[in-house]
Amino acid sequence: MGRRRFVQTVSERGVASAPRPDLTREAFANTVDDTQREVVRIKGYRHLNHEEVLNGARPEREPVFYTIPRSRWVKVEAPQSALRGLLEKYGKPEYLGGGVTYRKPGYEGEPVISLGYHSRFAEGDSKSLGRLRDDLPETVTGTVTGDGQAFSVGDIPVTIGEVYWKDEAWFESRYRPVPAGCQGTSTSSITIGTPAYHSRANRSGWLTCGHCIDRDTNVDVYQPESDRIGHSIDYTESGNGDLGFVASDGPGGKPDFAAPGDNNYKGYDIWGSLAKDNLKDRAQSGDGIKIQGRNSGDVSKPIYAVYTKNTNDWVVFDEHYTEGGDSGGPYYTENDGDSYIAGIHKGAKWYDGAYRTGGNTAYYAERELPCLI
Repeated sequence: MGRRRFVQTVSERGVASAPRPDLTREAFANTVDDTQREVVRIKGYRHLNHEEVLNGARPEREPVFYTIPRSRWVKVEAPQSALRGLLEKYGKPEYLGGGVTYRKPGYEGEPVISLGYHSRFAEGDSKSLGRLRDDLPETVTGTVTGDGQAFSVGDIPVTIGEVYWKDEAWFESRYRPVPAGCQGTSTSSITIGTPAYHSRANRSGWLTCGHCIDRDTNVDVYQPESDRIGHSIDYTESGNGDLGFVASDGPGGKPDFAAPGDNNYKGYDIWGSLAKDNLKDRAQSGDGIKIQGRNSGDVSKPIYAVYTKNTNDWVVFDEHYTEGGDSGGPYYTENDGDSYIAGIHKGAKWYDGAYRTGGNTAYYAERELPCLI
């Protein structure tokens, strides 16, 4: 870290004292009893026409809300504010990213801003990892504003290290209709992430990783190996996430998850996607989300950080839990048979001194492709 210790203060406007843009007056009134003490959060986006979605219709959705104490909101959002300030000040978005983690050994649950240097995208730039490490402050203060008051969290440690990915990609079993988390095959074996609807192309199909379809269009996709289900129509460019969309050419999607055995499903209805609010709150609280991989099975693990680079967001877990063949699989939550998609698995990310399981968030996929889950 740099030889000079100093504190940088960053501010942002809070959302506690007025309805958010996607809240109706009725929903806001029903959600918040005391705006002095509670802050409204968006859990995710839930189908209004779930039965029609089961038959391939375009999802029509509404936000799902919850509240957290203002004191917890400050602990979540003030470090996020400081993170945004560091990313804006110290690096280009092509090669500098970062997240707020509460799981770094030695910090006992306190927030730590962990920045990542992507050397692959920094060629020709004078900001080397060493120079950034010298320039960065050792600690920062983050500030958020709500109800006309500023709330701060100070002495937030800042760390930086190199980031790179170890890709994973191969899979297997037959399902009709085609659910989340089952094997597919394109130019190589892949994992089907989740049924979704491409809102620009007006096509139903499935989300997966971009590298699973060679980041190309018109790549035929089969499930499990020789029965064609569709073809790729969209993907994100390298450095801007790792997402791809496969449009159905006949077989329908099933908003559920694959279980072992042909045409066997878990019975977890997929109702929509998780919002950024909920993922950040889970990272702070330690509440886990599930990871389903074709080889690794289904495990629930805590989020290490929600990592931001160049406007695209990743879910990063605290360790490397997955195996080769899990790329493209879904991250999700499940409660009493209702589930929400949190992200799409890419591989093992070297971040903050260890390989950690990671992939793009569902809300980023919905915005970038664009699509609806």
